[in-house]
Amino acid sequence: MTTTEGWKSFLSQHASAVNATQWPGAPAAALDQIVQTETRLGIQLPPSYRSFLQASNGWTQASRSVPILLPIEKIQWFRKAHREWIQAYQFSPALDLPESEYFDYANADSIQFHPKHLQHTLSISEIGDDGVILLNPMVVWPDGEWETWFFANWLPGAQRFRSFADWFEHEHADLAGGEFAHDVKPGELPIVYLDPPSKPQRRIRPREKVHDFKTVIKSLKSENPRTRQTAAKRLGRIRTVESFQTLCDLLKTEQDHYVRMEIIESIGRAGRESAVDFLSSWTDDEELGSNAAHAIATMTSEKAATASLRLLAAGHQHAPVVAYPLSQRCENRAIPQLVQLMTHPDSGPQHFHLYWGDAIAEFGNVEAFEALLPFATHPDIKIRTSAFRGIGLLAFAAKKAVIKSSARELLERSLQTETDSALREAIQRSLDILPKRGGKI
Repeated sequence: MTTTEGWKSFLSQHASAVNATQWPGAPAAALDQIVQTETRLGIQLPPSYRSFLQASNGWTQASRSVPILLPIEKIQWFRKAHREWIQAYQFSPALDLPESEYFDYANADSIQFHPKHLQHTLSISEIGDDGVILLNPMVVWPDGEWETWFFANWLPGAQRFRSFADWFEHEHADLAGGEFAHDVKPGELPIVYLDPPSKPQRRIRPREKVHDFKTVIKSLKSENPRTRQTAAKRLGRIRTVESFQTLCDLLKTEQDHYVRMEIIESIGRAGRESAVDFLSSWTDDEELGSNAAHAIATMTSEKAATASLRLLAAGHQHAPVVAYPLSQRCENRAIPQLVQLMTHPDSGPQHFHLYWGDAIAEFGNVEAFEALLPFATHPDIKIRTSAFRGIGLLAFAAKKAVIKSSARELLERSLQTETDSALREAIQRSLDILPKRGGKI
């Protein structure tokens, strides 16, 4: 939808779908309003969003999660008003996914997003259900459309769409009980920028080179271990039955430790359901067990999540390796198991009793805070110390300001009541690294 008339027709249908008793929209934005905002922001708005504004300058019943779309005079860069969200995701791991899969929106997983793009996004909605609608100027399609995100604290990342129109049509289908199909043309890819719109000459990320199976197989025969390691990684990105089986067979003959590690990780990246069973058989291996456990935990299927949760529940020696990927996926089913490991040190790998509080805090959500809270007064000093390590981490890097504030207040209260001098010093150190109230980090 890139015409005003098209939007007026769609919005009329959407108002009926939500059973609106009053018109949820607003008078159209004048062209000079749009131009003034584009000048203020230093950009040209994408076509579908621009034409939406010319049909209605904002909307009050857009979706279940984010009902209110802002009028044009109130839209702003996300980083201006939500710095704490930017900070919470600044240390997220870099994405390693073929372009063709990353931009296959119909099959994309919400954990698959570029965290560094977040600071450059444009916020066009109010915060609803801890979520917001963002336009991403770092990804621009040939027709000028910007990638559009539904971004929420309770998601492990962002739900991504090709355009603002695609997002709105998706929400309409959800409310009206209709069907939705992503607007994707086979073989089409967007421009991905390396620089924000404020740069006059923006660099473009080079197009990813696609390696064919036969070429990669030749590289696997190289005498140079680094060449074989690179080939194994490329093989994992091809993601066919043939490439998966080749990787599995390679472990029988490959002798170099680092190449073998890459093979295990690449089997996980291949993402096949059968990879879970194969990797599970390697989790007790002295050499590659840790890599196998990590590879399972980074897979996105329910079968992989179940296998990872089993490793935690069993207190497996590689449970610490599994915990972090699960936290990045907001796999909250892992939290009770991590609490069990924190409170029963003998049930998990040795020397990790202080780590489990950190592992719980990595989830960064209210469930993590509520899980740690009861142990702030636990009689066992080891358990209490582990809990406060996690609480300190939440005070610094939780995904919501209210969680940061609650964790900070708990640290401040506990500083006055904690009887163990070493733990009191640790609590003080956690407070010392926090920003001054109302100040900047």
